[in-house]
Amino acid sequence: MNRRAGRRFVPGRAGGAFTCRLQPGAEATVVNLSSTGALVEGCCRLRPGSIVHARFGAALRGAVTTCRVTRCVVAALDGPSGISYQAGLSFVEPAEIADRFSAGE
Repeated sequence: MNRRAGRRFVPGRAGGAFTCRLQPGAEATVVNLSSTGALVEGCCRLRPGSIVHARFGAALRGAVTTCRVTRCVVAALDGPSGISYQAGLSFVEPAEIADRFSAGE
């Protein structure tokens, strides 16, 4: 059973990967995106339940939204780059980010 509230968009399938900057935190790669949230991957561990501000890159015209971290897990263990984490973000503020992406704005 699929409990997802919104359709997911995978950036790599629609013209290449893009990133977002998380405040507080660091740069992360957007794995997938919907109207209700995003899955991001980066080197920064985020605490579930915490609030972060995500500033999406040029592909989304620098859109900024407030998010709640819903989960954070280790995605990979790399020798030179260390640990990589995947975090689920739920948009706190209504966001039209996925709509912008799918419309190609």
